[in-house]
Amino acid sequence: MSLSAASLAARVSQEQEMSRAAASDHFKVLLLPPNLVSHARLALALAAAASSARGPCVLALCLATACIALDPLDGWLARRLGQQTAFGALYDVAIDNLVRALLWAGAAAGAASGIGGGGGGGGAPFWAAWAAVPAVLEGLTLACTHAVGGAAWKTGCFR
Repeated sequence: MSLSAASLAARVSQEQEMSRAAASDHFKVLLLPPNLVSHARLALALAAAASSARGPCVLALCLATACIALDPLDGWLARRLGQQTAFGALYDVAIDNLVRALLWAGAAAGAASGIGGGGGGGGAPFWAAWAAVPAVLEGLTLACTHAVGGAAWKTGCFR
């Protein structure tokens, strides 16, 4: 059974269109309101880390507090709007880990700069190493839990 050039071109065109539609659907998940909350939390954490890297200040505390306070909102929105996705569940936990890593890093940089009582800048490697520990442990825990639990990684894969 041979395909003519015209039918082959039509089939390739159809497959390309299906591929574009699937890529568009994958992109749309990033724009769901629960994921937009996660994006906002990431931006707040970046701003808080940058602010606290210059030393303790009220702005850094307010940004970090807002970032942490928004944490339950994405899950609540996803359930309320019926927009729960596997990507969103993993993205939420990844953002949680990244937010904490950024906040630790900003605090460590502020402490190492001597402004936050870190000892005149000489303690930078010490504080950087300690700031990395929680981030690495959380990242490893997430990776291992997801690897072991598969699709049930968040709903009780260790029962």
